[in-house]
Amino acid sequence: MADPGWEASLAAICDRIRKDMAQHLCDAGNSRQTSQAPLVQQMELTSLADSLYHRGAHRSDDEAWQFHVRVLEEVKGLLFHQLRHFPGSFHFQRDAPLACRDWYAESLASSQRQLVGYLEGQELDAGLRHLLKEYLFCCQTHSDWFAPSTWSDYLYLEEFTACLLRIAKLPHPHPKSIFHGLMRKMFYLNFNCAPFYGFCLQKIQGHTRMFPAYRDQHRELLYLLKLCRQVPEKPDTGFDLKAPSLQASVVKFLKEEIRFIVEMENLPALHRMQGVPTAPARPYFTVGCTATQLALFMRLLVETGFLMAKRKADVHEFIANHVGTSKKEKISGHSFKNKTYDPSPSAARKVKAQLHLMLQRLNEKYLS
Repeated sequence: MADPGWEASLAAICDRIRKDMAQHLCDAGNSRQTSQAPLVQQMELTSLADSLYHRGAHRSDDEAWQFHVRVLEEVKGLLFHQLRHFPGSFHFQRDAPLACRDWYAESLASSQRQLVGYLEGQELDAGLRHLLKEYLFCCQTHSDWFAPSTWSDYLYLEEFTACLLRIAKLPHPHPKSIFHGLMRKMFYLNFNCAPFYGFCLQKIQGHTRMFPAYRDQHRELLYLLKLCRQVPEKPDTGFDLKAPSLQASVVKFLKEEIRFIVEMENLPALHRMQGVPTAPARPYFTVGCTATQLALFMRLLVETGFLMAKRKADVHEFIANHVGTSKKEKISGHSFKNKTYDPSPSAARKVKAQLHLMLQRLNEKYLS
């Protein structure tokens, strides 16, 4: 059964805190009198909320349970009132009461399910989808990486969910635009948790591995560095405000990668200066056509199955390293790639004439 004396005591405590809050709100201009009072009230309300939460979990009858519910709801209301009206003196790094954590889990559940359902229906990177799903449902699953406990954790989760849900509702003409939009928003919100930082590094390394030549890797890393620096960060926002920002960490990684590549590019020159024998020059041969004509010819070989390669980038890199034209001694992998995807009509006519010549030669010399 409920204890009438205990009920009266709790009602008196809530009434006193409610009156104190009203008084502090009226006297908000006098910082000397109100600087510590909201913090003391927050600590008192937190302790009271946890006590009620645990005591209500072991209810003995319906009457006592209903009393716990009423008082606990009032205490939660007072805490959220304090959060709204006294943010300057609210201790955001303090653990939120269990009752308030349950409230956040319930209030965010619908938006989180809607967002995850949207992500599941898109052609999105599987690693990013899994990471977002794990974070969004961290209140229910108690993830090892994502375990919100403080007021700051839950407020960030609330803002994170709302921002990504707005992105999901925008029209996206291409799956890549969804991916880029989500990535920009997570940089803006400083989602600086270890799993997402690792995901970013993995994507950067995977992208640069598509370009075997150091000069091409250097160019791509500089471009990524520019993009990363151009994304604004929301002030005083982050998954972990005590850790370096996501943007700062990724920029540092990109700079280190660029420095390594520059050093590798300079090694041959350094060896020559020090008299260290360098590797023999790569053999290459020249062709009697332009780079554009050669690019189209190689593309036809690949498309007809005569030349088989796991990656088109391997073909581009081989041409850049081993083939030259009569007009230009060497061809860069990047320029060859561009010419491959955008052949000119004049190049197509030239290649067609050359193929006719080859066919005529085949018929006359080998099939007659």
